Amino acid sequence: MHDIDYYATVYKDYTLQNPVYKLDYYRRALARLAGPIAFPSIFDYGCAFGTLLAQLGPGWQRFGGDVNSQAIDMARNSHPDISFAV
Repeated sequence: MHDIDYYATVYKDYTLQNPVYKLDYYRRALARLAGPIAFPSIFDYGCAFGTLLAQLGPGWQRFGGDVNSQAIDMARNSHPDISFAV
């Protein structure tokens, strides 16, 4: 299992490696895929800290899962309006 050290070694600067423009690109691509669905649902497997799900905004029904319980705890604290599971 990945512990929190995984992010410290693989993603030394998670924010730098996932800048807003990159997340915005994914948000726009997902919006195109959702098309006219009024309240689309998404499950992000391997969501880490829930950053992408947060970028989508409350117009989505958002679910995230990750094998790292510490990352999920951080995601839950940062984004209480999103459903997360380990």
